[in-house]
Order: sequence, then structure tokens, then C-alpha cells
Amino acid sequence: MSLTQKTLAGIAWNFAEQFGRRGLSVLTTLILAYFLTPKDFGLVAMMTVFINLASSLMDSGFKQALIRLPEIKPTDFNTAFYSNIILSIISYSLIFFVAPLISSFYNEPRLTILLRVTSVVVFINAFQLVQFAVLSRELNFKTQFKAAIPASIISGAIAITMAYMGYGVWALVTQTLISSLLVTVILWYQDLWRPSLSVSMQALRSMYRFGYKLFLAGSLDTVFKNMYVIVIAKLFSATLAGLYFFADRIRDIVIF
Repeated sequence: MSLTQKTLAGIAWNFAEQFGRRGLSVLTTLILAYFLTPKDFGLVAMMTVFINLASSLMDSGFKQALIRLPEIKPTDFNTAFYSNIILSIISYSLIFFVAPLISSFYNEPRLTILLRVTSVVVFINAFQLVQFAVLSRELNFKTQFKAAIPASIISGAIAITMAYMGYGVWALVTQTLISSLLVTVILWYQDLWRPSLSVSMQALRSMYRFGYKLFLAGSLDTVFKNMYVIVIAKLFSATLAGLYFFADRIRDIVIF
């Protein structure tokens, strides 16, 4: 297959993955909204900014750094992989210890355990980044489609079942964790890449010099995007924050 054909196929599979995942997300979210209360979405909204900040720290731009390298060696992948694992542990530890403070800030006692459980997703996602970098470099969006769509269907079905059974906000938490876990398992099952013990400090410094700028930009973007939710949840209520978060989430899902 020529580069042109590979590029066109990649664009088609990427569009199919985006369209399918967003369509499933809209359907699942609307069904969940029937069974869950606005406060359930509000609790998730309160956690989102902190989970996203932890995810930005875990990534630190290493995936984009891997994608942009003109020539790449196994040590580059290994270095990024182990760095992401270490950063994910640091990120989760920070969330774990500050969770009571966040809970106190919002005056929502349940946030402590919810944050500590939901932030496990940061650690799970650390095992995906190099795999996604490999796929992106090869324009292999078909495999990403095969991972994302089944994960969305299964996690969505489990979340809807839990919501119907009255588990409330835990349905949304479970959906997040199951979706991330399934994507990770499917990608590793594809045998795209496996780590070895060879790492390079030179590669780490090179990727860090590129990645830390993306980390700072991503962190600022996360804070500004969630500023309204933070203010609404603090000054008013979790219910109002949930209504705003739900509307904003539907908009982001529908608009490409």
C-alpha cells in the first residue's frame, strides 16, 4: 500500500472511530441521564478538572514527542513508557492525598472515595500512550477503531445497567474505568509493541524539552475549560454544576 493509500485509509478509519465513538457516547449519555440525577453528573464534573490535570501530568507530552520524532529507536519507546508509569503513580498519589481537601472545598464528603477510585484511570491510561503513539506513527487508525468501539459499547452497557439498578454516580465512574481498561487490554492483545529494559536519559531529556510545553498548555486549558464548573459547584450546588456539565458534555460530543 502506497503512502497516499495508507493516509486515505487512515483518515477514513479515524473518521469512523470518531463518529462511532461520539455517536455511542451521545446515546449512552442520554440514556444515563434518564436514570441518574443532575447531582450525579455534578459530582463527576467536580472531579473532572483534577482527573484531567493528573492525566496531563502523566502524559507530559511524551506521546506527541514520540509521534513527531523523524527516526525512533526502541529506547525512545521504553523511556516514554516507564516515564509515563512513574508519572501516573505520582499523579495518582497526589490525587489520593488531596482528595479530602477537594471534598472539603466542595463540601461533598463522597468526593474523597470517588476521586480515589476514579483516578485509577490515570494509571490505566499510562499503559496506552506508547501503543497509541505506535499506531499513530503507522497511520493505523483501524486498530484504534477496533479498540475504542467495543470498549464504548461494553462500558456503556455496564453503566446503563448499574444506573438502572440504582448505583447512581458509581455507574459513571465504572463506565470510565471499564472503557479505559478495555481499550488498554485490546491494544496490548494486538502485540503492537512490548517494552524492554533499555532506557535513555538523553531520550528522556529530549522528549521532556518538547513535552513540558504541552503539559503546561494542556493544564491551563483544562483549568479554563472547567472554571465555570468549579465556580458553580462551589458557590451554588452540585445539581446546577451537573446540569451545566451535562449540557457542555453533549455539546463537546456532538461538535467535532
